[in-house]
Amino acid sequence: MPEILLILIWIIVTLIVASFAGILGKKYGVFYPIAIMASLVVIANVLAVKIVSFGPFTVPAGVIAFSMTFLITDILSEKWGKKAARRAVWAGFYANIIFILSLYIAIFWQSAPYAIELADKFKEVLSLTPRIAVAGFIAYLISQHHDVWAFHFWKKLTKGKHLWLRNNASTIVSQLLDSVIFAFIAFYGVFPIWPLILGLWIVKVTIAALDTPFMYGVIKVMDKFKWNSHPDVLIRKAQIKDAEIVRQLTMDYNIRRSSQKAKGFVEFEVPPMQRYREYIEDNPYFYVAEKDGEVIGFLSAFSDDFLERLNILDDITKYILDQQRPLIYAEQIAVDINYQNQRIGQTLFQRLINDLQDTKYPSIWGAICIRNVENKASMQVLKNLKFNFYDLIVAEDGLKFNIYKKDI
Repeated sequence: MPEILLILIWIIVTLIVASFAGILGKKYGVFYPIAIMASLVVIANVLAVKIVSFGPFTVPAGVIAFSMTFLITDILSEKWGKKAARRAVWAGFYANIIFILSLYIAIFWQSAPYAIELADKFKEVLSLTPRIAVAGFIAYLISQHHDVWAFHFWKKLTKGKHLWLRNNASTIVSQLLDSVIFAFIAFYGVFPIWPLILGLWIVKVTIAALDTPFMYGVIKVMDKFKWNSHPDVLIRKAQIKDAEIVRQLTMDYNIRRSSQKAKGFVEFEVPPMQRYREYIEDNPYFYVAEKDGEVIGFLSAFSDDFLERLNILDDITKYILDQQRPLIYAEQIAVDINYQNQRIGQTLFQRLINDLQDTKYPSIWGAICIRNVENKASMQVLKNLKFNFYDLIVAEDGLKFNIYKKDI
């Protein structure tokens, strides 16, 4: 078998294994791909000691493992957002520090008398010059943070379309940055660096092009299965005992019309406790998110019959009821401030969507205030769940609301 074909098979096998990081993350939590990212960074550093041939180029043997880190950050960016991807970058950085520290402790630790020869070989093979170590740290941080930024730049520019473009455009430039920065800091003045830069970049771009179908495949699998992205958070039906904390969360997000906040319920009279008990009792579509026995969020949704029975009728619900019946109206969602930006609201909504499968309800409706306060947080949740804009209405009190609809 030709050597280059064998190398391509190695790359594809590694891509398959690395792609499963996203699936594990969807099933068990985002810390799985973050941990795999940290592992890949350390593995790449160990393998980089060996210099290998890739066609006409010479590259570190860790180039395949390191290139996988860009696939992981792109998966994290696509499904968990910029913040999770940056956490992974820093996890890889700290894992690298621990590796280097542990390595030098082992190198300088006095060896046993009968293992001196083996210890010398260990030091000869694994010791890194400070210049190369510093080059790796700087190149890693700059290139990986650029990759995360560029991925979201292209995603915003293309309005969420063309996954292949943001996957490749972000990675190709980031890999170039990594190759240039590392080569200049580590080897400038030692030997010609441009052939090294060119070789590193071409090999990394080749791997980036090969990872595109794997990116599509893992995203498709993750979208297909409705796993809980927060295994440590229990999504359950609300109980009467939850009424107090649900009301408190509602009050915490009750904001004035003049506020510049991007999330909240625009100043309305918070119903009394008894009313919340009525909202929860015999309502199969009122959910809470619970972590370590503490309620940290809720989603209140009502069927059209429930709305009328409890007289939950205002300008919004009357308008929606005129459009369709039967239906489910998602009224409010709130998550404790300490658990923001962890997609718990989205997970609550996903539970509602799952429970409505094979029921008589064909769609979910929702309304988000856009004037005077623009509730961007809730808008993002509905966008992620592929709700469609339906109409804009103006309530009697002058507030403007976007009406959204999602067919089940």
